[in-house]
Amino acid sequence: MNKIFLLLCLVAAGCGLSKPKNKVLGDSSAEKLDVTYATGFAISKLDEGFSIVVRNPQDTSQILGTYLFSKYDTSGLLVPIETAVLNSTTFGAFFDHLDALNTVKGMTYTDGVKNQRILELIESGDIAEMISGDEIDFERMLELNPDVVLAYSFGEADFSRYEELGIPVVLLMDYKESHPLGRAEWIKVVGCILGKYEEAEAIFREVEEAYIAVRNQAMLHSNLPSAFTGSRYGDFWYAPGRDSYIANFIRDAGAQYTFDHIEGQESAELDFEQALTTISEADYWGLVVSSEERFTSKDILEMSPLYENLKAFKENQIFICNTAEKDYFGDAVMEPHLILSDLHQIFHPNTETDSTFHYFKPIP
Repeated sequence: MNKIFLLLCLVAAGCGLSKPKNKVLGDSSAEKLDVTYATGFAISKLDEGFSIVVRNPQDTSQILGTYLFSKYDTSGLLVPIETAVLNSTTFGAFFDHLDALNTVKGMTYTDGVKNQRILELIESGDIAEMISGDEIDFERMLELNPDVVLAYSFGEADFSRYEELGIPVVLLMDYKESHPLGRAEWIKVVGCILGKYEEAEAIFREVEEAYIAVRNQAMLHSNLPSAFTGSRYGDFWYAPGRDSYIANFIRDAGAQYTFDHIEGQESAELDFEQALTTISEADYWGLVVSSEERFTSKDILEMSPLYENLKAFKENQIFICNTAEKDYFGDAVMEPHLILSDLHQIFHPNTETDSTFHYFKPIP
């Protein structure tokens, strides 16, 4: 079977770029706009456009970039942009929701795209693959000469090669946000770039309202099951911390997070035998997998026969998102309410809700 097992967290892959040069802004008349859940950016509205400060969401003292998005000032990024290259499949969801896929001319890792509208543009040649080998295709970038490259900061990569050629680079750090709505809120930054801030704000509010509606329903339950995520790699079990994206999802869906004692957002490396003791009596186990074939409990035992002793296995309470079928690394960034609905149904199956599973579902 062609099956790949992944940690239950949204992780971006490195691509060979790093942080941009900062621009210094100082408009005392700027109006600071509301950012409710995201910790990685701040927006101020100017007469001529917007100023954006991008921080590391996991360490907000670390400023990664300061940008001027202006209708007139050529020292900043002239907006609205007409062409863009995207260095993450998740960014495509922001452009799709803003009806702006026509501006996307290049994207990295297009083989991982599941969004049908983006796939059609890739197949027609309107969106080019930007990866050659393990790096961004520099010649293709020069050929496209986009108005902006949207990227994320990862490792020690270098953006200066593009900026020296006059190609602006703007960082989007949605993948490091700890709250599901914080990731979706980055659509506001894309809205500024596209000249569609008000539309982006309205779209985000719809997502927020849908998410809160499910969360409020989950809060009514007095009986909260326990749930865990993560997987084994070698002699270790990797479990997201209590402040992680997925831990927030689990709590908001009406369950207790089994690894709530682990501090922070990052996945902790635990001794496998110790982890088995911790998860042995947990009610639910969630996994992100990639499988071209039907994934069943038999596949769980192929990972390790020891899993047969877990309560979640014995009671058939394991749930998955199969990324070979679902756009977990794309559209999901703008659909946290659907993920939350899935988890709520799984943890509280007797609740009268929509029985459709969008991303996660119990394994047969």
